[in-house]
Amino acid sequence: MGKMENYTHRMESSGRLRKACAMNIFKEATKRKIEI
Repeated sequence: MGKMENYTHRMESSGRLRKACAMNIFKEATKRKIEI
């Protein structure tokens, strides 16, 4: 979970468009239960 939080936080600081991408990746990761 920590890795995912780090990843999302990094994407957030990159901008709104990136944040949307991060949310998509997060949803996919949750659906597939994979770790990024």
